[in-house]
Amino acid sequence: MMKCAICDHVEDDLKRFSNHVNSAHKISSENYTIDFLCGGVKPTCAECGDEVRYVSFSYKTYCKKHAKLAMKEAGARGGKAPAWNRGRTKHDDERLLSYSRRVSGQGNHFYGHRHTSDVIEKISLSKLLRNTDIIERISERASEFKLLTPINEYVSRQQQYLSFECLVCGEVQSKTLQAFERGSRCYRCNPIGKSNWELEVFDFVKSIAPDAESGNKRAIAPKELDIYVPSKKFGIECHGLYWHSEGAHQDGFFDKKKHLGKFNLANSVGIKLLQLFEDEWRDKREICQSLILNRLGMNSKKCKTWSTQVIELDAKQERAFFDRTHISGYAPSKICWGLKDRSGEIVAALSLRVPRHGKKYEGFLEIARFSTGLNMSVPGGLSKLLCQAKKFYKESSFRGLMTYVDRRIGDGGGYLKTGFSHVSETGIDYWYTDNQVRYDRFKFRASEGKSEAQIAQEMKISRIYGCGSFVMLLETYT
Repeated sequence: MMKCAICDHVEDDLKRFSNHVNSAHKISSENYTIDFLCGGVKPTCAECGDEVRYVSFSYKTYCKKHAKLAMKEAGARGGKAPAWNRGRTKHDDERLLSYSRRVSGQGNHFYGHRHTSDVIEKISLSKLLRNTDIIERISERASEFKLLTPINEYVSRQQQYLSFECLVCGEVQSKTLQAFERGSRCYRCNPIGKSNWELEVFDFVKSIAPDAESGNKRAIAPKELDIYVPSKKFGIECHGLYWHSEGAHQDGFFDKKKHLGKFNLANSVGIKLLQLFEDEWRDKREICQSLILNRLGMNSKKCKTWSTQVIELDAKQERAFFDRTHISGYAPSKICWGLKDRSGEIVAALSLRVPRHGKKYEGFLEIARFSTGLNMSVPGGLSKLLCQAKKFYKESSFRGLMTYVDRRIGDGGGYLKTGFSHVSETGIDYWYTDNQVRYDRFKFRASEGKSEAQIAQEMKISRIYGCGSFVMLLETYT
């Protein structure tokens, strides 16, 4: 018997009491336990002070490391002894053998019998809830949610996702009836595990793509997509600088290929995935929004390429354009061209430089940056700028072009359409972060007898990983 310390509600079942706490007071059963049953202090291990496991309105006395102490104390108090038949079979124990013989063959009460088809159907139907039962269970939270799935389509309490509409914010979300009964809350009104900036990204996507979903667990199951637009097969992952860095996982295994794994999983089912870091949304929001609009095919501005003129940009113009439009900002280059429309606005630009790995790509020029104006669609813009690059590298006796495509941002589809081929992939890239911003790894190179890791440790920064890049190559033009 449990009596609520907040409203004096009484329940004789722990699950129903947990549902009451969740729905009536908007707090989890664990927080209720800490606040009202543990005096506001979260219990710790009696032996070492580490965290202990929470179980049904109580906490374990010891942590996992000292679980044997708990077993020892239980034994001393006459605790539950191990099962007598543990590890034994009828082949090595007389009692089990005797029991097996009694219930085998004709000794089994079901021997010689089979359920009729009518009985099988009756059993199957008996497992389903009646419509009146479903309506009664849902009506208990009628002030929070409205059921959108027709009652006659219900088939399973645990495995079927039903559509509910939150009556507070209007968000449509999928829940099993079991999760609904256990107090599952609206993830929009109660964003457990959702950061504010991720919600901002979702709100922006939802404003332009009404079918956008938050926390989709089916598109790339068993993994989850932070934001997914089914009609466009487009997803967004929002990476917080702390929780996605090594610093948040110092005591356990950290998978540095986690972000690449999401890309590969989404790519395998035809989903275009954009992965954004927290600082990018905070500091370069307009560029992030432009990337999203572009992926969804919803750019607000469109420029006809035939009406543009190719011009060479000076260093000042180049820096200003790429800092304003490219997620990675300006990069030093050998030469840069832009497309100027009739109003004199630069609507797209492409820059070239000598490849960073000169020996490996000797005789080639690298596309350092390419981008279009914010919220701008320039069909054929890349092709037109590449034609200019063709003239340049032929006159300069270069063999062709190469570029790196960051898999965190795109898959290189635009380059493939213009004749590039995918020749290889780089290793996983990484930055360092202090949980506020990301720093280029080259700022922390080994020096003065200290390794890169030692310098990073002294600076109290940790690594955060990307997805690596595709290497794209174009040797000849036709």
